[in-house]
Amino acid sequence: MIVDTCMKSEFANPKFEFEISRRKPCLITITPSGRKISRVIKRTEFFGLLLLSQGLEIENIVKIMTSFGKLRASSVRWFIPKLKSTHIYILRNISEKQKKLSFEQIQKYLQMYNGEPWVDNNVIYRDDAPRQVRWAITDQCYARCIYCYLGLNSSESSKRKFHVDNLLSKSTVMKTLQELHEIGCGDLVFTGGDPFTRPDMVEILEQSTKLGLPQVGVITKIPLSKEILGRLRGLYFIGWSLDSLDDGITEELTRVPKFATRIVDSIRNALNLNMPVRVQSVVTKLNIATIPNWAETLLKMGVEIVRISPFRATGIAVERDDLCISEEDWQKVRRAIMEVEKKFQLAPHQRVQMTSATTLDPHFSENEGIAAHMFYENNDENSRHIGCNCSHHRLWIFPDGTVGACDNIPIKIGNITKESILEIWQPHRWQKFLSPKRECYLNSQCYDCQKFDSCELRYVCFGDSYTYHGQIHSPPVKDCYYYLPADGNE
Repeated sequence: MIVDTCMKSEFANPKFEFEISRRKPCLITITPSGRKISRVIKRTEFFGLLLLSQGLEIENIVKIMTSFGKLRASSVRWFIPKLKSTHIYILRNISEKQKKLSFEQIQKYLQMYNGEPWVDNNVIYRDDAPRQVRWAITDQCYARCIYCYLGLNSSESSKRKFHVDNLLSKSTVMKTLQELHEIGCGDLVFTGGDPFTRPDMVEILEQSTKLGLPQVGVITKIPLSKEILGRLRGLYFIGWSLDSLDDGITEELTRVPKFATRIVDSIRNALNLNMPVRVQSVVTKLNIATIPNWAETLLKMGVEIVRISPFRATGIAVERDDLCISEEDWQKVRRAIMEVEKKFQLAPHQRVQMTSATTLDPHFSENEGIAAHMFYENNDENSRHIGCNCSHHRLWIFPDGTVGACDNIPIKIGNITKESILEIWQPHRWQKFLSPKRECYLNSQCYDCQKFDSCELRYVCFGDSYTYHGQIHSPPVKDCYYYLPADGNE
């Protein structure tokens, strides 16, 4: 890991638990003494952690960071509590001496960066260990959703993206959970299939929280009893996929009778236990008219996050264009949701998330489109990078134990039944995602494009590249609108 200059302050003193170094503007490398794993974090995150470690209340931290860093109070209130989880690896290794820094020492740190920006969203970096893990822990599902991109609505294994004869053993799962705890994974979400089709899923979730993994979530379509929910109160969140509050519409989408009624009952039971609940919906032609009422009702119930995403014909569902909504329809539903937000006063912990119909079309939304330029530092070489966290901070574990960058890509990097997470995470094994050369794009439009070196699209979504072209080294759209061939004729 490259370190530009060591910080000339008490924070870099070897007698402290951490060695802290500057690495590029706005980034800081933190290495616990005697440990192999470092964390590279943004300067705002580090300063927030520093203040958290002093035992300050959230509002006091807000005052300090808005005063010195000129940050918005709402932004600070949102990300500071999450630091406790995402960077627990750092917080749990801070020495008692570092927890007693004087205000003057904190001021010295701030003065070192006088004139430098607090945040640079054009910078991306790779962790020494994954801080986010998405675990598709089974290939079985309770529902048979007609829009399923994994093909889990089919009884034919050849049409299913996930199909394994033997799921991971409980002992292998528990061993991997222990390793994730040891390497400081701060964000673990179980998906599937549906996780609760595994008979031991409740025990797995209980063990995850018992180990101290800070952000453990699970996403399901199964109604859960009060007894089961009571055993899962330690989760960071529980999420349900619910596309409408209308039983007729949800039955048409999921092929499960009275689906909406049963899921809403489970949501109420979870909220009565003060559990953080998130609900997501895939917006199709069938349910689009019900979405505004869906969002308002769930927010009034106390759901923490409601999230809508327009259906995209990708993966196994690539032929289901009949379910796709138009750009005009998506803009209408976005505006309707914004009106819901204005009418209903959201609590501080509540949010509405609306993804773009495509992350690639800069004209699709006034708020979304092409991501900002990001750079990935690989030894002595900088490579332009945009968008996806996969292979930088996040990996996927699949039902048979294989590990990859994304659930949309069949390329597997290793298997947790044969090697450790850290062995699989070694950067040389991920080079096809991290810094691919032009030669990798030989059979795509990118190869002879004059804009190759400054391209804003190549890294946006390897999953979409694979969906449209059958290979990850290609444009993440069917026909790249930025393509400029060597002859100069677009």
